[in-house]
Amino acid sequence: MSATSDPDTDRHRAGPLGAGPGERGDGADGDPLLALVGADRAAELTAASRDWPSLTLTPRQLAELELLLVGSFGPQPGYPAEEEVDGVPVPSLVVPADAAAPLAAGTTVALRDQEGVMIAALHLRVTIPVPAGGAAEDGGPTATDGAGATAGAGAADSAGATDSAGATDSGRATDRGRATGDAGVVRLVGAVEGVRLPDHPDHPDLRLTPDQVRAELRARGWTGPQVDSAAAWAVWAVWADGLLHTADVGRIRALTRQGKRCVVLAPVGAADPADAGHHLRIRCLLAALKAVDAPLRPSEATLASEALASDATAAGRHPEPPPDPYRRPGAADEPHGHRSLLVLVPVLPSPLLATPREPGMSATVLLPADSTVTATAAAAAADLTDSRPAADLDRSAAEDPALLARLTAQRAHLASVYGLTGSLIGPAIGVPGRQELASLLDAGNPIPAELTPPTVAAELIRAVPPRSRRGLTVFFTGLSGSGKSTLAGLLVCRLLEEGGRRVTLLDGDVVRNHLSRGLGFSRADRDTNIRRIGFVAAQVAGAGGTAVCAPIAPYANIRAEIREMVRAAGGGFVLVHVSTPLAVCEERDRKGLYAKARAGVIPAFTGVSDPYEEPDDADVTVDTAQLSSEAAVGRVLDHLRVAGWLAAT
Repeated sequence: MSATSDPDTDRHRAGPLGAGPGERGDGADGDPLLALVGADRAAELTAASRDWPSLTLTPRQLAELELLLVGSFGPQPGYPAEEEVDGVPVPSLVVPADAAAPLAAGTTVALRDQEGVMIAALHLRVTIPVPAGGAAEDGGPTATDGAGATAGAGAADSAGATDSAGATDSGRATDRGRATGDAGVVRLVGAVEGVRLPDHPDHPDLRLTPDQVRAELRARGWTGPQVDSAAAWAVWAVWADGLLHTADVGRIRALTRQGKRCVVLAPVGAADPADAGHHLRIRCLLAALKAVDAPLRPSEATLASEALASDATAAGRHPEPPPDPYRRPGAADEPHGHRSLLVLVPVLPSPLLATPREPGMSATVLLPADSTVTATAAAAAADLTDSRPAADLDRSAAEDPALLARLTAQRAHLASVYGLTGSLIGPAIGVPGRQELASLLDAGNPIPAELTPPTVAAELIRAVPPRSRRGLTVFFTGLSGSGKSTLAGLLVCRLLEEGGRRVTLLDGDVVRNHLSRGLGFSRADRDTNIRRIGFVAAQVAGAGGTAVCAPIAPYANIRAEIREMVRAAGGGFVLVHVSTPLAVCEERDRKGLYAKARAGVIPAFTGVSDPYEEPDDADVTVDTAQLSSEAAVGRVLDHLRVAGWLAAT
């Protein structure tokens, strides 16, 4: 981003309406859009909140609350009883029934972040039970009383690196979370008084409110009284739910060649400021702006008939305005040195809008109410969508037409709130898919410029080393006595002999004597033990090390959870099933555990009185009744080399 219009980075400060950040706004009749109370009222609410019940919001809920507070849905924020207002999805606050139980209509509830800071006061008007199978917030917020005592239940790959989407399923803008079964969920309805915006330590200079974006557009000369009516509706939002690749950059450059202005809006709702993938995605978007701002190539200067660059109006084609005729002096020389504008917005990223599909994008033209542009002209401008056959467009929309329609309506509405008059969603035609990028990065191969701009590729390669230099978890699972510990120890020895990897051994028995001391052998305790092992392994792999784990890990769902935990930390995960038969394991019985289990001394013993769920997703399977330890470890090493985790010898 080239300019920030002096953004207010003190996100915990509440200023009087019309002062502070609001001074940069230009809402209806010149009023700021920012919906925060004044300093005196904020102090009054904060003092009174000590006696109120509280809800600790999830990151997802905080993002939706921030949308309300920046004025995205009107000057009087609140949670309505409906999911949509005038066809536009609106934020809703849905909580587990037990969290809502102490909250009666007429109660004022403090809405707090994870650190207990009150962001807003909710004046609860009514609670509405959500029917079974309806939408529910995943996990939901934690309800506490005024003293802070708990009164209710609490709450991918490197973003955009191996995953070109840079978004997760939790980012579906219209998905209110996963169903919570018989527990029941409740929608809270009421007015909201904003005390402060949620704090964001990451990239504060890119987090502009709608007021600030509108002010920046005026400062650049992109909007305002000095801009003629034809150019006034030619400032477009380009939504970047993932990364911007070469085709995306080409689409933006095609638009700007026709005099349009483009503001890249990057949804970052619920992003973890400690997530390396989140920061990688933002660095890649900033790198893409360098390609957008690159000098015009001769081949581009001759392109005049592209559908992407069409700029038809009611009276025919309007002459291109000269570039930035009223641009504020020095605007291109500010912090990030870009003529383009990147803004991080508190919108949940959508995988649907980040995954390459047909069509490559959707466009919406947002005409002002008093516009003289005819419907025919608007349709011509909206033909930015694609030049593909209508049948192709229909097939894409059929994949999830309702969700796509809701997302399109939401994004178009938010673009207008930010002062923009067009809205482009979805990747351009020809962007690389997740697997295509992942394969290149895994192997350490260069990313061709026709796929991704070199500036973006450099960021990806710097952050995502090839598999042979990437963190890794090798996870052995099998019955007690199957040989897991022996194989894990031997694998560690062989890896250290080869060199090139820092290796940590997390053996099940050793972990129980240290990390999991005090845990029993109930299913809940066993799950906790495996999660602790997985957490440590994920931290090791995320830091570039190699963790070799050897617990029994009998349950498939926990093994899958650990796999995702490691991958989310940026590491690789290899599951090794030691499939030695129960009879052989029981015959070995070095510790006499099977005998005790058969005698009923040890209850819920895996393989005897408790199930072992054999994995159907193992990367390697070895049977120590058929293979020597050396041969079994040799198979694991062979897999690691073939998969690229070890350099070929």
